[in-house]
Amino acid sequence: MDELSHLTLEEKIHLENELLKIKLQTEFGMKHLDSGLDRASENKWLNYIHDFEQQHAEKKNMYSI
Repeated sequence: MDELSHLTLEEKIHLENELLKIKLQTEFGMKHLDSGLDRASENKWLNYIHDFEQQHAEKKNMYSI
């Protein structure tokens, strides 16, 4: 049984947002990621930032070889 199946979609998005914030903090040292956006918009924003930072890090590593 899915441990998160009892959560609403809104709660799942909130949880994913919190996890994305933790990833951005640990992987890229980002802080102050509270956006003031609604949860769905914040989720898109956080995913965009994570994808951008990940691509930037990959390019940076590619050129440092």
